[in-house]
Amino acid sequence: MSKFVSVLRFAPWAGRAWWWLGSAVALALGVAEPSSAQAVSVGTSSAAGSQPTPAQLAPIEVSATPDDADVRLEQRLTPGAVHVVDGDSLFQRPVSNLSGALRYVPGVMAESNTGGDDQVLSIRGSNLSALSYDNGGVALFQDGLPVSAADGNNHNRLIDPLGASEFIVANGANALTYGASELGGAIDAISRTARNSDPTQIYLSAGGHGLFNGQLSVGGVADSLDGLLTLENKHFDGYRQHSGLERTGVSGNVGLRVSDRLRLRLFASHVDSRQKLAGALTRSEFEQDPRQADPSAALGDHAVDVKTDRVALKGDWDIDARSRLEFGLSYEVQHLYHPIVDVFNFATTPPAHYFSLLVDTRQQTVGGMLRYHLRADNHELLAGLSLAQTSNKGGNYANDGGQRGTRMTAIDQQSDNATLTLMDRWHIAPRWTLVYGAQGVATSRDSRSTTLSSGDQRRQDATYSAVNPRLGLIYALNRDSALFANVSRVYQAPNNYDLDNDVRQDDAVLRAMHGVSYEIGTRGQGALPFAAATGRWSLSLYHADIRNEILSVDNPAKPGSMLATNYGKTVHEGIEALGSASFPLAGTPHRIEPLVSATYQRFRFKDDPAFGNNRLPSAPSYIVHGEVMYRHQTTGFYAGPTFDLVGSRYADMANTYRVGAYQLLGLRAGVERDRWDLYAELSNLTDKKYVSAVTVLTQADADARVLNPGAPRSIFVGGRFRY
Repeated sequence: MSKFVSVLRFAPWAGRAWWWLGSAVALALGVAEPSSAQAVSVGTSSAAGSQPTPAQLAPIEVSATPDDADVRLEQRLTPGAVHVVDGDSLFQRPVSNLSGALRYVPGVMAESNTGGDDQVLSIRGSNLSALSYDNGGVALFQDGLPVSAADGNNHNRLIDPLGASEFIVANGANALTYGASELGGAIDAISRTARNSDPTQIYLSAGGHGLFNGQLSVGGVADSLDGLLTLENKHFDGYRQHSGLERTGVSGNVGLRVSDRLRLRLFASHVDSRQKLAGALTRSEFEQDPRQADPSAALGDHAVDVKTDRVALKGDWDIDARSRLEFGLSYEVQHLYHPIVDVFNFATTPPAHYFSLLVDTRQQTVGGMLRYHLRADNHELLAGLSLAQTSNKGGNYANDGGQRGTRMTAIDQQSDNATLTLMDRWHIAPRWTLVYGAQGVATSRDSRSTTLSSGDQRRQDATYSAVNPRLGLIYALNRDSALFANVSRVYQAPNNYDLDNDVRQDDAVLRAMHGVSYEIGTRGQGALPFAAATGRWSLSLYHADIRNEILSVDNPAKPGSMLATNYGKTVHEGIEALGSASFPLAGTPHRIEPLVSATYQRFRFKDDPAFGNNRLPSAPSYIVHGEVMYRHQTTGFYAGPTFDLVGSRYADMANTYRVGAYQLLGLRAGVERDRWDLYAELSNLTDKKYVSAVTVLTQADADARVLNPGAPRSIFVGGRFRY
């Protein structure tokens, strides 16, 4: 209880607001004991005289299909923030990377340094170190199978948003049932199939700075067999010098309903992504011309080229009316070619070259998953096992203008990960569900780097393990709305990039991050106190005390370059809110539909010897994304403004380099019909210069190269046609 008081300390009104919000919801929606006709069963086969099951809760932004009903049921039984993004909505606005797909998910910070596929991904303050290129701290899944490497990094790949029928985002500790214990939680992309989406469609979009994005899908359903094949291509010149992107891909899946109880699906994909990197700017460079590149990035031809091949098999077996088994295997190969470091002395002509780095590696990941569901009286039991093994081999080379020079270091990294989850959702009373259980984690790291000139080998070899308990409670206000609370342990072992960049540069290993997270909130949907108006909402308040968080520290041998270390105590806390509504105008087909996603976050050191209670770098104090759309229900026409409000942040641990807040305004319009959709959007209407992401330093001076400019005014048009 004392920790919930700590949550309320940073927002003194929060406890009272939560109580009044619950009371208002109850009054507005007419809370009453659900009748047998109104209650939605969780699927429990109860004997006579057993306790009735509570009402079910509708996730935000969801469009259910029969194939994923069981997945949604699990989300509804989570006593914390879980958001479901409908993949169809992504074809009605310019979405070409994960940042665009997760725009309206509160708590998520996903920003590209150059507008392409490279992104810094953070949820609830994860991944705020200078080594953010590895994108640790958030576990990525595709159809429940791992996309993240076994050590937790997402360095080489993120998920193509237009290939997903939906995204499920479990913030923070709410990802425990996925087999993820990371500080930020998990994102699961559910693939489009011929059964959960239209298999025959064409999508084309174009926009400023040479953007072209195209996708063609073909497929169909024939009795027990279905298939979908998708071809995609993206070209982007970039709004900065040396920031272009070229990506091509092919993906497909084939499903077979072996019987009424057994369903199998085979997935395969190939993606070739090649992107130039523009690097960060100084403040004076940013003010002079935010579209220029870091001179070193251009001279060294910095880039991230990744070829990815993946195959996976997923199965669902309805054992009987009360039990079900999900199972799957995946295999993925990634080839990374990454010219990334150049140090020049620009006082000489031509600039004198001092140090450079080009990474050329091949990574293989094998993953597996078992999830057993059992309904027993008033219990929803879950037992889950997730396994992954990753091998990453290759070398570090001198970077000769984007080409491999002398091989300097041989790399051999291995990692294994196993998580076992046991969870019970116990419907203890008509409105109450007690959620309790634990997750066991066992994971190993073995990172070896050999300096070829001397033969010296540096090795970090460690095993990490933990048991992470969870206790939560859900109170159903009515069939569509609920209050919830949970207390959970979070645990995240360092990945191989962290180990390799340990500031000690010896064979010692970093400690795992761990802590306790507390959360209260509400979610739901229903009628509003206006004529025929409806609304949806989600509100969460969380507080996490973290020990040994892995963040950045100056390299003592090369000041200005960053390495990794453990910090004793940090605090992550915030408020995440999502609200949408639909207001009819005097009984006509005209409607006004606002949508707002708002995040307030406070991440800080706690009594640190060097930084006291300073804010952690990179994360803005608040993030608000929203839109207000006019919609005509008969014609499908919609139009309205969009807006972004982003608070200030720091680029360094010492909090000496502050990056100011910014506000963006846009306009979007379109038409949605049965067989086709068209849209046009004008973003950054006022052509404001702003910083979308920062590079982290320990203490940044006025001339530090830390600013990554956001996109200038741009126009986009796109359309989807179902043939």
